[in-house]
Amino acid sequence: MLIPIQDLFEAHLQVSNLDRSLAFYTEVLGLPLASKFPERGVAFVWAAHPGEAMLGLWDVGTVPQRLALHVAFRVEIKDLLNAATALRNAGIQPLDFSGDPTEEPVVLAWMPAVSIYFRDPDNNLLEFIAALPGPPRPERGVLSWSAWLALAGSDSFKSSSSNRDALLTDDAISAAPITIRPAVSEDAAGIARTFLESAEFHASLDPERYLAPDIETISARYREGRQHPKGPGAGISLTLVAETAGEIVGFIDARLEQSPDPMHREIIYCHMAEFAVRSKYRKQGIGGRLLRAAEEWGRRQGAQFASLEYHTGNARASSFYQQHMDYRPASITGIRRL
Repeated sequence: MLIPIQDLFEAHLQVSNLDRSLAFYTEVLGLPLASKFPERGVAFVWAAHPGEAMLGLWDVGTVPQRLALHVAFRVEIKDLLNAATALRNAGIQPLDFSGDPTEEPVVLAWMPAVSIYFRDPDNNLLEFIAALPGPPRPERGVLSWSAWLALAGSDSFKSSSSNRDALLTDDAISAAPITIRPAVSEDAAGIARTFLESAEFHASLDPERYLAPDIETISARYREGRQHPKGPGAGISLTLVAETAGEIVGFIDARLEQSPDPMHREIIYCHMAEFAVRSKYRKQGIGGRLLRAAEEWGRRQGAQFASLEYHTGNARASSFYQQHMDYRPASITGIRRL
């Protein structure tokens, strides 16, 4: 599944007279006006309550994104913000509001909502969309997601601090231009720095069992490709990195596994063996993008489940996996000193 779809959010109709049709839908059917763009020959009405579903009315000769058919699907914001990566991984080009290739979603500030576009095999325009918190800001028009986040952190949002906080503290949201890609040997030093930061945290959490290894030991491990099991029975594996401005700011080691227990069904798991994001880059959505990219890789390799482990004392990880990424506890490992 590319992105979990919640329901149909938006549909469009071509009309011969925009003002006449707008009067019909608003005055006769009683649908509230969402916004009107006379220069583009289009108006939008809410098909139920504002923010729930929308209908676009286009004058004959004007069509959304220069296409005759356009459908929008409502999705969760955390999925939408990872959609550009998910679409590219599926061989689909993400598009912005103007129909140009994009690396990030756009914000329709007059709603407000965040969305990303793409085309089906018949060239129909499809859209993923998710509502944003806060009041409409029609004066801002359509802008990129990174520009919206910059706006959310500016003085112009000071009067709406709760909306700003909702945008800037969600761990699924990314303000930085991030590239998710397979690791190469030259990434070893950057991965090692990220690994060491995670190791130091775990050593503080459980010093009886964890330690911070020498950074060169970890760097050599990734430089030489020894982070994944080798030999007979070793599954297919992958390391992905998150990079911004030439810096490695996160990584994930994923591999395919099957349980040797005959009680277990013959299920292929995409197991996340190591996963970390540099502390100063957290709460920008990088972890979510890395994890979703690894899951998508596993899905393409035939995995039916994703699996991972985290320390029971790591409340931050528990919240991230369960509340943001939809993981659920499936087993418990018990230990005792002998």
